[in-house]
Order: sequence, then structure tokens, then C-alpha cells
Amino acid sequence: MMNKVNAGITRAYLAYKNVFSKKDGASTVEYVAVLGAAVLLGGILYTVLGQQESSISEKISQMISNIKTGN
Repeated sequence: MMNKVNAGITRAYLAYKNVFSKKDGASTVEYVAVLGAAVLLGGILYTVLGQQESSISEKISQMISNIKTGN
């Protein structure tokens, strides 16, 4: 059983090493990494600014309704 686990780990390591040691797809991997980082940053900014946007829109809506009602 332990031999199978060790063989699996070794095989996974060799596959990992083979993928990252080739120069053929290096630019594609870099592109995907940069794109992933951009998506992550965009998601974080959307989450943070989205919450602020909703509170700003609520305040604007409240001001407009106060103007309509004359308060």
C-alpha cells in the first residue's frame, strides 16, 4: 500500500516537473497567471466597492425621496 502511495507521489512530482520545465507553453502559463490575478483583484475590488456603491445609491435614493416629499 505504501509503495503505491510513494509511486503516486513520485508520478505527480514528475508530471509537475515536466509541465513547468518545458519552455513551449511558458508564455501561456504566464498569461493565465496574470489573467487569474487580474480576475481576483477585480473580484476583490467589486466586493469592496460594490458595498460602498449600494450605500451611496441608498443615500441618493433617500435624498431624492426627501426632495419629492418636501422633507
